[in-house]
Amino acid sequence: MLKYVALTIGVYLHFTAAACDVCGGVSTSGMNGFTPTNDFHFIGFRSSYRRYFSHDESLLTGVATNSTEYFLISELVGKFQLSNRWQIIGTLPYSYAIQIESGSKTIQSGIGDIGLQSFYTPVIQKDTNGIINQQLNIGFGIKSPTGRYAESAHTMSNMYPGTGAFNFTLFANYIFQSGKNGGQIEASNSYSLQNKYGYQYGNSFSIGGTLFRMFKFSKTTFRPYVGFQASLILKDRINGYTTSDSKNNGEIVSGKLGLNIIRANWFLSLYGQLPIYQNLGNGSVQQKELVSISINYLISKKLKK
Repeated sequence: MLKYVALTIGVYLHFTAAACDVCGGVSTSGMNGFTPTNDFHFIGFRSSYRRYFSHDESLLTGVATNSTEYFLISELVGKFQLSNRWQIIGTLPYSYAIQIESGSKTIQSGIGDIGLQSFYTPVIQKDTNGIINQQLNIGFGIKSPTGRYAESAHTMSNMYPGTGAFNFTLFANYIFQSGKNGGQIEASNSYSLQNKYGYQYGNSFSIGGTLFRMFKFSKTTFRPYVGFQASLILKDRINGYTTSDSKNNGEIVSGKLGLNIIRANWFLSLYGQLPIYQNLGNGSVQQKELVSISINYLISKKLKK
């Protein structure tokens, strides 16, 4: 069955808070929907890099303040296939964030909020060769406040590895494939609770789509894909109220390009994303490039229907 890994697509929606809180930041959700399923457990490592540029103008002096933020998030990821239709994915993240402003540097790092996602596959249709024609995955995710977070609702909350509150996410992923060509559509809705300092990240909604094609050379399979992602982020709240000067919100549409490489029991994924349109923090925040790489080791599992 291993030869069909490249022809089988599952869902792995990874959600991170990544931005700057100085002059307005944005908590966003990133979706990366390709991963092997449903006949395998796996254990893997994933690392992503994201850059922001923030600027604002003082209401008193009229002087603009600029800063650049860099976020590197590395994760241990594991998937356990409970049955042919049920799977669980766990993530243990480590975050390293840098902000450079007027020549000064601020660094925050540490273990982030641990995540657990559960997926159910109500629709699986395969052809006579065992290759998926269409598949639907729906799921629920929860992030536990295990990471260190800001000790005030007014400090640089987004720079810290943790949020201090539980986060809940609903998501869905639909895959279709004919021969060597295929695609997928995925969507998510994320909701965060308020932490003990009264800070609550805004709800977010994301939708994305990709098209892919299969190529095989010798014992290695390649699957390049191209697509888009659109996200809407609502304003953060403090003690249940949205402040008038809050800029931690907005919308963004990005193009994405990626490549999956499968050989033996190894599954490698490369992924890049650039904004096409964005209006974050009323224009005071600009998301730049996003780059991600992951590698998984597949463990075959004979499953019951």
